[in-house]
Amino acid sequence: MKATVGMKVTGYSGSCIGVIIDSHYYIGTITKVNKKSIKVNIAEVINTHGDKEVSRYKPNHTVTYALWKVTEEGEEIYRSEACLYGFITIK
Repeated sequence: MKATVGMKVTGYSGSCIGVIIDSHYYIGTITKVNKKSIKVNIAEVINTHGDKEVSRYKPNHTVTYALWKVTEEGEEIYRSEACLYGFITIK
């Protein structure tokens, strides 16, 4: 599937601390699609520690994700600069 304007997406980044995973979910809407990048308006961020939700806030700012690779199954994987806002996979 190709990225389209208005599509709802979720970015993900995480880190492992022993056996507990700290996760960050960036929920937003695609506002612009270029050949090698997309712009996403981040509407909400959810932070978790293991299974417990730690925080939830609404930053309402725009992030550019560059096309990182296309898998053999046709999934597009985008990553933000320095992975600050994680990865987005569009199936």
